[in-house]
Amino acid sequence: STPLYSSAASDVYKRQIHNLLNEKYKMNLTNIGRYFKQDHTTVLHSIKMKANKKRYWSEEQTIWQEFQELKEVL
Repeated sequence: STPLYSSAASDVYKRQIHNLLNEKYKMNLTNIGRYFKQDHTTVLHSIKMKANKKRYWSEEQTIWQEFQELKEVL
């Protein structure tokens, strides 16, 4: 299991938040990127990965359940 303080865990968390802000709150990519000090293309890549079920968003990953739980809380 990946420790929560690792860079990989941080990246996964950011991807969840990117998608949450875009889907639930309809924030634009530029504003999301600005919040995370990232370019809008980085945010777009994150959103496309979820849409295409790539890498962290593949079917066997737990990120889907975590994302839904986070979405319900916020």
